[in-house]
Amino acid sequence: MNAMVILQKCGQSGKTFGIRVQQMEDGEWYETWAFPIDEARAGREGYTSMNIKSCLPQTAEYPGCPYCGTKGWFYDSNCKKISCYHGGTRHSCPWCGGEYDDIAPSQDKLDFSGGDL
Repeated sequence: MNAMVILQKCGQSGKTFGIRVQQMEDGEWYETWAFPIDEARAGREGYTSMNIKSCLPQTAEYPGCPYCGTKGWFYDSNCKKISCYHGGTRHSCPWCGGEYDDIAPSQDKLDFSGGDL
């Protein structure tokens, strides 16, 4: 079984959490679990050592953000990190502070790393 952890940041709390992703039989990587973790521990755990290309679909068991509960995420193409997304056409990235308007969903496979702290 191929599995790894990528990092996401909650825009409401500003806290980081890990998302366990697992490669399924169809070859796609699915979000399967989420858990609170601080950035220093994530770096020590080696969550920055793997890369995947995926649309990141979710399993039925995926619980969402442990802080705000959302299952939506926004991929910032500038800092290449993901954050909680609650819908709408405007988003502020809690990683880099980037401001985005006119957000549209994408079905493209994106490049994700284990965290890139």
